[in-house]
Amino acid sequence: MIIYDLIFLKIFRFLQKIIKDVDRNKNSSFLYVSAYFALTIILTITAIGNHYENIVSKMAIRYPLGFWMSIFILSPFVLYLRYYKMRNIADIEKSYDSINEKYKLFVNIFIIFLMLFIPILTFAFYH
Repeated sequence: MIIYDLIFLKIFRFLQKIIKDVDRNKNSSFLYVSAYFALTIILTITAIGNHYENIVSKMAIRYPLGFWMSIFILSPFVLYLRYYKMRNIADIEKSYDSINEKYKLFVNIFIIFLMLFIPILTFAFYH
């Protein structure tokens, strides 16, 4: 979940430069991270299903639209508990700022790579 916290923070800081409204930025960041969380779950189930046939991968193959929709509907509920009930932006910023300056560049590159990699790989698995 730390990776999603960093993605959330990156998106939030980017939106802060454009729009100064904190609540709107938090909601937009939350929705964006929810989509990435859902795509990561779908990608993981698809990758595992390609190697090991199981009940979840069979359901994803048999009912792809229902599977995708259920994941995309349930993932915001899971993340709602994290970003609205358990953590706030100041905690995430404090954990990011505590990272050594030497590793921040590596973390930033990894997060940007991950933000590009997840949708592209999910698209590749389904086409």
